[in-house]
Amino acid sequence: MYESSYGDSNPSGGGLTRRRVNTNATSYGMPSGPRRPSPNNRTTSALKKIDIFPKLHADYSGPRTSSGGAVTVGLALPALVMLVLAELYAHVSSNGTNMEHIRVDTSLQERIRINLNVTFPNLACEDLHLDVMDVAGDSQIGLEAENGFVKTKLGLDGDVGKFGAEGSEKVKANKEHLLEKMDEDKRHFQDPTNKLPKDYCGDCYGAKAPPNATKPDCCNTCDELTKAYEEANWGTSFLQNTAEQCKREGVVPLKRMKHGEGCNFAGFMTVNKVAGNFHIAMGESTVRDGRHIHQFLPEDAPNFNASHIIHELSFGTKYPSMEDGPLVGVQKMTSEENGGTGLFQYFLKVVPTNYINDIESITIRTNRYSYTEKFRPLMVEVEDHHHDLGHGEHAGVHTDEMSHSKHKVASSILPGVFFIYELYPFAVEVSTTRIPFSHFLIRAMAVVGGVLTLSSWVDSILHAKNIKMAS
Repeated sequence: MYESSYGDSNPSGGGLTRRRVNTNATSYGMPSGPRRPSPNNRTTSALKKIDIFPKLHADYSGPRTSSGGAVTVGLALPALVMLVLAELYAHVSSNGTNMEHIRVDTSLQERIRINLNVTFPNLACEDLHLDVMDVAGDSQIGLEAENGFVKTKLGLDGDVGKFGAEGSEKVKANKEHLLEKMDEDKRHFQDPTNKLPKDYCGDCYGAKAPPNATKPDCCNTCDELTKAYEEANWGTSFLQNTAEQCKREGVVPLKRMKHGEGCNFAGFMTVNKVAGNFHIAMGESTVRDGRHIHQFLPEDAPNFNASHIIHELSFGTKYPSMEDGPLVGVQKMTSEENGGTGLFQYFLKVVPTNYINDIESITIRTNRYSYTEKFRPLMVEVEDHHHDLGHGEHAGVHTDEMSHSKHKVASSILPGVFFIYELYPFAVEVSTTRIPFSHFLIRAMAVVGGVLTLSSWVDSILHAKNIKMAS
């Protein structure tokens, strides 16, 4: 190859010279040949092949229309703002909320704490006794003597101003005194000097000895003598003061109800995690031959006013945001119209509940409950019917007239307040978890994509309609 150039080296040629040029050399003095693509070019070429977002040249893009602007301003932007803000509010409000799931309860060997706070406006503190029984045969008597309970004297109808300058006088059960008395009684019965002679045969005082007596035709204990009188349908209230057996055994005579005072009863107790009941009922309680018995004077039953106000009843510890039990705040008052007093029964369905807070690493085992109730009055009204035979206005005419009379009789119930509880075999798991912010981002991006797609459909429809109208 030749190239021409102007210069003064060749005068004959008018300054024009020709020289051979090596076509295999570049202008930079490097040997020319087939070019090899650089690594960057190979990467760029590979990325172009997998591009799923093809671009249109500006010359081929659609025109911008007024209908598209209207859809953008009137539909797309407001919808995006409202829906994204709604997703943000839902994320913030639902973050940290409680979710409930049902699980099989496996915590069967635990004990349940029962918190109780009840006011009896018309019962003296010394007449209130708390007992617990369960289906496993466990019986706890006189829990008001436990250190977990406190009795507070109140005036009649709940007036606390009658006792003390501070408005109330707290009466704590002296558990040590009761234990000392029990030990003293135990030493009394174990004293050899108090043992009965082998040929001892207690008098049944005219009654027939019970079939399960320790010695035939004898009433050696106060229980045997009491059973003998009960089988003979005789009264037993005087035996504690007169019978030799009852005096020897130190049976406390039954006392009458005290009037003019009220009492607030508050504290807690622990029970087995099985079905059972706890109650505050009339009379001193005891266990005889495996039976739970309340001893009281039947004629004094109308004086046991079971009116009450429940301030607290819960099973276990409360967790944050847990509502009060449905019995909190319940008031039941008796009067002459509804029987004077009676038996209040609350049937509780206790649901074991496990609270799990992953945010604060808190786990609480507790219980919630629902209830139904029933009231049975002590005095019930009965109606008697009488036939009166007499003479009519005319001689020889007889009339048969029926007369009605109403009166109240005492029913065979034990006045008091009973809480009968039953546990479900399933537990409710209440969990509090934190929702990651990435969940909000995913939902927000889905909202943006959906709004843009819907807006493009609307714009396409409006644009096609405008073109049709223009043609």
